[in-house]
Amino acid sequence: MKKKLVSIITILVLILCAIFVVVKNKDNQQSNLNNPPSEIANTVNNNSSTNNDKKNDSSTDKIAHEDEGYVEIKKKDLPSWTNFKMSLKGQEFQLPMLYSDFEKLGYKIPDIRESDSFNPLQSASDILVTNEDGSKFHIIMENKDTLSASVYDCYVTGIQFTTEYQPSSYNLPADLALNMSYDEIIEKLGEPVQKYQPNDESTAIWNINQKYSCTVHFNANNIATEISMNYNLD
Repeated sequence: MKKKLVSIITILVLILCAIFVVVKNKDNQQSNLNNPPSEIANTVNNNSSTNNDKKNDSSTDKIAHEDEGYVEIKKKDLPSWTNFKMSLKGQEFQLPMLYSDFEKLGYKIPDIRESDSFNPLQSASDILVTNEDGSKFHIIMENKDTLSASVYDCYVTGIQFTTEYQPSSYNLPADLALNMSYDEIIEKLGEPVQKYQPNDESTAIWNINQKYSCTVHFNANNIATEISMNYNLD
């Protein structure tokens, strides 16, 4: 009787040991699933880091500063119109340029005097210039010096053309021109950074890096009636 009892107890102990081993193996398998080998974990983390880097790279190509009204674009990605190369009656030039050089294009400020000057760090827009043929338009000028400077030593940084005041012949960056439709302008410059439409007329503004700006005013028929381009000196 004692021998049979010992045999039964031995068998029960063996069964319990087997059950313990099975349960332990299942726990280890679950632990391995929750904690993959370091090689796999590193691969997953590296892939995630790579994806994040790609998002950051793409986001830095063009960063919008909506509150300040401009977009930030890397120099290598600047659109071609920011070179500010243009021409008047076939004479090519590039802004900004000294006013003394600008006069060589045949346009000048009426009744300008040698003694005329700009105050330190002064800038001015809507400055009328005309040529011998009587065609007129407006320019933007800046004196970036901390001292007063002769007008001839200040820079022409921008042009302002309207349907009323425009050169007889001109070529602007991106082949912009007055009387183009809104869609034609957008096709050349892309979507504006800002657009104002207080009534039937509207104004669209492109401002890149707070250095290159283009403003176009459209009438009620969405036709460009004013174009202003300016290069902001550092």
